Amino acid sequence: MPVRKLTVTEDETGVRLDRWLKRHVPELTQIWLLRLLREGQIRVDSRRVKSGERLQAGQIVRLPPFLSDESSSVADKARMSLPPRLAQDLRERILFQDDDLLALNKPAGLAVQGGTGQTTSLDRVMAALLGQPVHLVHRLDRETSGVLLIALNPFAADKLASAFRGREAHKAYWAITRGVPQPDSGLIDQFLFRKGKVMMIARGKDLEQAQSARTLYRVLDSTEKTALVSLWPQTGRTHQLRAHLRFMKAPVLGDLMYGRPDQKEKSMFLHARRLVLPHPRGGKLDIQAPLPDPFSLMLTQLGLTPPTDEPEPPFDPSCRMFPK
Repeated sequence: MPVRKLTVTEDETGVRLDRWLKRHVPELTQIWLLRLLREGQIRVDSRRVKSGERLQAGQIVRLPPFLSDESSSVADKARMSLPPRLAQDLRERILFQDDDLLALNKPAGLAVQGGTGQTTSLDRVMAALLGQPVHLVHRLDRETSGVLLIALNPFAADKLASAFRGREAHKAYWAITRGVPQPDSGLIDQFLFRKGKVMMIARGKDLEQAQSARTLYRVLDSTEKTALVSLWPQTGRTHQLRAHLRFMKAPVLGDLMYGRPDQKEKSMFLHARRLVLPHPRGGKLDIQAPLPDPFSLMLTQLGLTPPTDEPEPPFDPSCRMFPK
C-alpha cells in the first residue's frame, strides 16, 4: 500500500499537528503518534516535525499506509448502528446550524461522548446523522439537558474551544432544587476537589489540591420546599453547579450523586438554558434551549412558575453580586 498524503485546508490553518491527526485518524493514540513522529513516518512537507507544530493551508501531511482515514473510521462505523428513533429526535432538536457548527438541545440521559461500555453517545450518533466526523468543544453531564455546541470542521473546533478556555463563552442554567437557596441571589465562591467520582467543597488540607469555583445564582420562583434557580457559572469545574447547590442545602432535584438518598425522581432537573459566545467567523451567537417537557411538567406539579422576562446574565466576570 502506498503512503497517504493529505493537504491541510484553509479552515485547518493554525491547528496543532497532534490535534489535526486526532481528527483525521481517531484511533491514533498519543504514544503511537510520538513514536511515528520520532521514526519520521509522519512528515509535513517531507520534513520531520514535532507534535505541537502549527499547520498552514496547503501543507502536505504524509501518513504511513496503515493509518485509516477518518471518513471510514468515524462516520461510516457510526452510521451502521444509528438508532432511527434517536436520529429523528436529534434532528428535531437542532437549534441552529451553519457550515461551521451545530447547536443542539441535548436530551437528558444521553452521554455526550462515547467510552468504555458506552454503545450510544451523542458524538457517535451525530457523526452518523451528518455523515461526517464531529468535534466536541464542551460537555454536559449525561443527565443534564440543554444547549450543546458541536463544531463541524477543525477551524470552528479550535475557535470555539478557545472561546471556552478563554471564558468568552457565557452559560446560563436552570435547575429545580429540593430546598431553597438562602439568600435568594448571590455568588457561591467555594473551592472544589475530587474525591472518587464526586466533587467536594474543600476545607483545610484539601485546599492544596482544590480548584477555584464560582457560581452566580438567582432564585426565580420558590415554594416552601422547592425552587427554580438560574445559575451562571463563572468557572467550568466538573459537577460545579451540582456541588455548589448541595453546599447551599438545595441540591438539584433528581440528582442521585449530590442529592438526598430518599428522592424518588428518575430524572435530574438541570437544564443548560442559554449560551452566548463569539461565532468562529465573527459576530455573536446567542442560543436558548426550550425546556424539556418533563422539566415543564415538574414545574407545574410543584407550583413553580418560570419568569416571563428572564434575567440577563451578569457576563462581567468581576461581578461579585447581582445588580439590584
